[in-house]
Amino acid sequence: MGTALYLYENLDHYCKKYENFVDPRKTVNETSFKVLDLYIKDEERLWIILDTNKYSNKVNATRSITFFNLKEYKYYADGSEKLITYDNIEYDPQSNLLKLIPKKFRKSCLELNVDKFNGEKPTKTVKIDQKNMFFDMTYNRLILIVGDKDKI
Repeated sequence: MGTALYLYENLDHYCKKYENFVDPRKTVNETSFKVLDLYIKDEERLWIILDTNKYSNKVNATRSITFFNLKEYKYYADGSEKLITYDNIEYDPQSNLLKLIPKKFRKSCLELNVDKFNGEKPTKTVKIDQKNMFFDMTYNRLILIVGDKDKI
């Protein structure tokens, strides 16, 4: 099975849903690792860099969504990867797509289907909060939090 893409309305909604994974200070335990960076490889693959060196992974870099720990990434990187910078991830609720490096008049660099949206679905395209991105190792899920609607 592939990696699932889950979106949450806000961080509080995520914490309520995963009470057993999150402590009261809203730090995530070792089953859900913090995502440091996202890269686009060859315009068709998403590479996820996790904030860990404890977890060893059998990397299959040919998958559409691949995750690496800090030690493994440098062995696979060849310099052609595009770093997804801040404010460059959007969720379009009409098409249910996550758009990475969106463009106004052309297609985004990479578009991925969202498997599940938890909470109240927005009516317009919204930005993703890149400070709060997690990867759930137990269920193989990339968890993203929709940004604050008032700031967008």
